[in-house]
Amino acid sequence: MKKRRLRMLVFGALAAALAEHTFAEADPSTTDASKQTSPTQIQRDLETQAVMAQAIEKMKTRDADQAAAQLRYTQSVETAKAEHRDALDNCQSLVGEAQKSCKQRADTDLAAAKSKADSALKAHTSVQP
Repeated sequence: MKKRRLRMLVFGALAAALAEHTFAEADPSTTDASKQTSPTQIQRDLETQAVMAQAIEKMKTRDADQAAAQLRYTQSVETAKAEHRDALDNCQSLVGEAQKSCKQRADTDLAAAKSKADSALKAHTSVQP
């Protein structure tokens, strides 16, 4: 969440700066010869705007991918918890050592499923540039 807020602040600042620059160029009071922008500067500004647009799209895609990964993680963990509850219910019909072994197996399966989901989420987030 902190990264997302930081991104939003950066993009807001970039958008504000870009808008200010664009509106300043469009302002008719700045059209005298001393204030006109050179073709080289215009080209640089256009390149900067293109790079900023690409960066914004990349961030949007990254945020969407991260949200999808988080959703897959949550679904995996919730499914594992439901299966764990079912397994523990089945263990109740057993007695003694068989019940204890059944509960341990259910707990081990839950831990393995959570670990797998954690690994998948970490792998997804570590691939992000």
